[in-house]
Amino acid sequence: MPSVPWKPFGYNSVLPRRFPRKRRGNKRQPIIPLKEWKIVRGDTVMLLSGKDKGKTGKVSEVVRSKNWLFVEGLNTHYRYLKPSGDFKGGLVPSEAPVQVSEVSLLDPSDGKPTEVSYRYTERGDKVRVSERTGRIIAKPPWERRDWKSRTALKVGPFDTPAAAVTKQTYFPSLLYFHEEIMLAMNVSASVPKTKPERRDLMLKEVETFAGWGSDKSVANIKLGWMDRIYLFATHYTDKIVRFLRIDKL
Repeated sequence: MPSVPWKPFGYNSVLPRRFPRKRRGNKRQPIIPLKEWKIVRGDTVMLLSGKDKGKTGKVSEVVRSKNWLFVEGLNTHYRYLKPSGDFKGGLVPSEAPVQVSEVSLLDPSDGKPTEVSYRYTERGDKVRVSERTGRIIAKPPWERRDWKSRTALKVGPFDTPAAAVTKQTYFPSLLYFHEEIMLAMNVSASVPKTKPERRDLMLKEVETFAGWGSDKSVANIKLGWMDRIYLFATHYTDKIVRFLRIDKL
């Protein structure tokens, strides 16, 4: 007597819903995107199959996740659009996607379809080369989708003017947050300083070098040897830490 295979829920029992069921007869296969694309937006290609077989057109869209191409004026079908506003509605031609395997690039020497492979020039540039003739197929220049020429754009009320973009609004400072607020609001300190601090002297040197209109009598104060040792040690300690990346260990 043959042995019956053991199953946790019985031999003829149905598995609970929490267990996934096998789909039998499913014809839809997972889409595997191409690792290396040889056709880009703007290329001129020829259709190798379909109702527009043998016709050439310009690639208007590339969908790499599904291996699709849209060619201007080819592989079209009609869609019915409802009336809206000034549009009366009706049948409108729409381009359907084409598989990348159903099109071919054209050889620039004779204009016929050819297989393409990537090669490197003497300068190290990666180019597309026709396998039939060895001619280089240059990529079309990249174009924007929203506008073609910057001169055709008009400055609107929500656009940032050029004067505001080039205006310098940030000045490096060694002041603390509350000191910057006091300086902006002209609030004097309740406890005056008896002598300038180290960062005050550094700030005056920066202002003098940048030409921000600092007081020359205060900016010409020289640092003592203790301040110079402190700045030297701080500078090179920071360089060593960045080189060894101690903060990321």
